[in-house]
Formats: sequence, structure tokens, C-alpha cells
Amino acid sequence: VLRNRARLALKRNAAQEALALAEAAHAREPSLESRLLRAAAWVAMQRGEDAAREIDAILTAKPDYAEAWANRALIALRGQQIEAAIAAAERAVELKPHLAQVWRMLAGLRLQHRHDLSGAIAALKQALASEPDDVATLSDLGEFLRRAKRLDEALQVLARAVALDAGSYGAWVNYGTALQEAQRLDEAQAAYEKALAINPRSAEVANNLGAMAKDREDWQEALRYFEQALTEKPDHAEIMSNKAVALY
Repeated sequence: VLRNRARLALKRNAAQEALALAEAAHAREPSLESRLLRAAAWVAMQRGEDAAREIDAILTAKPDYAEAWANRALIALRGQQIEAAIAAAERAVELKPHLAQVWRMLAGLRLQHRHDLSGAIAALKQALASEPDDVATLSDLGEFLRRAKRLDEALQVLARAVALDAGSYGAWVNYGTALQEAQRLDEAQAAYEKALAINPRSAEVANNLGAMAKDREDWQEALRYFEQALTEKPDHAEIMSNKAVALY
């Protein structure tokens, strides 16, 4: 019971409470699981050295503990030890392939630090094997597929994302971008408009809509969107340039 309460506290970002519960659980019934919860609480409290020592001790006792490797990856990432983070995350999912959150971490690491787009796509597909309806993962996968020039796949994935959650701003933006690239311009505009309805302060989307209006020489609508974008980002050079074209 105490361990379950510690997990719930971690999910609520109540790290101090989670630590107290984990320590109480360990005092009542010593286990590697309660030690791992204690380490996770330390990670959340920015006590990386304490957490790393605890994780290393756990892995010495149980080298095939997937969740410990996942936490080791997080500690390494926060310490900017990128290759160590990748290695620990890969070990975690080798031991337990269904750890969707770790696959998502790997996707970001592979793309940002190794510039490995195909590896990032593969990681997100593995995450979806465990959580097929996770909209954030679908949205990211669709965007990565678009960047990889796999536009038909991207559109299918993003259509599923917005069907699952019509209130996902990021999914609508990514869907609009893919539709625009596919020259399905009316659908792209509709997608961007949905994104802007969800987040009316998005200068990015307002600028995209303005640029689409400019391309079809609807100067009044273009100007309206550019002015909306500049309300949020008044010094943005690209938006100011777009507005100047719409005016003249």
C-alpha cells in the first residue's frame, strides 16, 4: 500500500511525499522496489547524485531490473550524459519492451543528439505498440514521418491522432503542416483553424494561416492573421515581413 501511494505521489509531482512514503515502505518491508521509488523521488527533487548511487546499488543487486535502467537513463539525461542515457534506456527496453515512456525518451534522444530520424521513428512505433492510442506519440510520429518524406504514412497517423483527441493543439498543427505539404490546402487551412481555436495565442499558426491567405492573394485575410500573430510576437522578423508584403 505504501509503495502504491508513493507511486501516486510521484505522478502528482509530490516528490517529498513520495520520498517519505518510499522510506516508510522500505522500513516496513525492505525491497528493491521501495529503494527504486526512493531514487525516483530523489530524481524529482533534483538530488541526482543520491539517486545515481541508489540506482547503481540496485543494479548491482539486480542487473536485469528494467525500471532501474529507465531511471538510470533519466538521471544521465539530466546530467547531460547523453550517450549514457541512450545506453541505459536501450538496456531498459531490451529487458522490458513495453516501457512506452522509455521508448519516447529514446526517440527524442536519437533525433536531437544523434540526428537519427529513422531511429526516432522506430522508437515511437515501439511506444505505440504498448500504448496505441497515445495522442502525443501519434502526433510526434506523424511529424517525424513527414520529415522523413513519408507523407502518406504521416497523414494516416496524424488523422488518427486528431480523431482520438480533437482538442490536441499539437496534433492539429502537425496535421495542418502535413496536409499543406501534400497540397491539400483546404484541409490544411481547416486543420490550422482548429489549432488556432484551441490556442488563439499561437503566433506560429496565425502566421501559417496568413501565409496561406497571402499565397492565394486574399490580402485582407492575410493581414488579419499577420496582425494577430504580431500581437503575440511583435518583433518577429518573418511575420513583420509577411505583413509588409500583405500591405503593399
